[in-house]
Amino acid sequence: MKSLPAKTFLFVPPCLLGMTLYAQPDLSRIELGVNATTFIYQGDLTPSKLGSYKTIGLGLGIYGAYKLTNNFYLKTNIAFGGLKGDDSKYKTPSWRQQRNFKFKSSVTEISENIVWNILPAANKNGPGLSPYISVGIGYTFLHIKRDYSNYNAAFFEEEPALSSGLSSDLSHPLPKGLLVFPVGFGLRHALTDKISLNAEFSYRIDTDQFDRLIADGEAARRERDFDRCIGLYEAAISLYRGEFMQGSYDDWVEDQRSYYREQYLRMLGSLAAVAEEKREFARAMDLGQRILRDDPFREDIHCLVMRAQAALGNRVAVKEQYEALRSLLQKELGVEPAMQTQKESSPSRRTRAR
Repeated sequence: MKSLPAKTFLFVPPCLLGMTLYAQPDLSRIELGVNATTFIYQGDLTPSKLGSYKTIGLGLGIYGAYKLTNNFYLKTNIAFGGLKGDDSKYKTPSWRQQRNFKFKSSVTEISENIVWNILPAANKNGPGLSPYISVGIGYTFLHIKRDYSNYNAAFFEEEPALSSGLSSDLSHPLPKGLLVFPVGFGLRHALTDKISLNAEFSYRIDTDQFDRLIADGEAARRERDFDRCIGLYEAAISLYRGEFMQGSYDDWVEDQRSYYREQYLRMLGSLAAVAEEKREFARAMDLGQRILRDDPFREDIHCLVMRAQAALGNRVAVKEQYEALRSLLQKELGVEPAMQTQKESSPSRRTRAR
């Protein structure tokens, strides 16, 4: 059986695509509008990083905006709709047809956003297109109904981490709501000086599920339930899509970004160490390389990768790994690798590793 990523059922708030029609009275700073929207699930139940376009949910929204300046608006959104995810909609990889997890949920979201109208002059000269960017904070109310009734347990007998993660997921109450951070881009087409048509793509950033999985994983580790811990760590890592609120540099954002990055790298390191201990050297090497893409100065991880390469009999790769580290440290810091790192790269150590 092909190796299956050990992940539990996950929920990530929707991508939102909508059309907006609004009217603005003359000399008024107030805008009112309605949205026809689509909600797209992104998470573990779809192989696509762009989301599950096979389970699109429809919705409706209303908004009110207050014009602060020609460039900036304060916008309040209220959206209603539905969200779905379904493993069985995807034939590849084949294990999705066997896992067969699915869910559906109603969605009600309230958010407050700052909108930057990039080209405010575009609408002053008559009908035309004007791009805008928005960021904000909001809360999504959920009513999730999950369905694991078609899960083929026999197919996954060799994957204890999956069953452990599933049990953990079932033992926790489903979230009633999530704090989200909407980030969006749109185009506004002025039909007249009072009526416009908008097309907008908006993405929701959620951290609650990531935090819960980390906390549960730590609890499982303290209880020495390592299979469950591995499953929870795997699930948390699958949620990590890159730096938190990339492009924003407020102090509080930087702190959160650093925290989530450190948690992500720590969990990868723990999984890599477990893989090495189980002599799953290819997996240990892959996890180590993922860490080094984010933090190339980690000598301990370079050592882990070299040990894995040595165990797989790839002596050339061990040497290349060491030389790449040595070159990086000399160029950026003017130092040589630590003595322990040098020992890991020695031919005698490579021979013993096998």
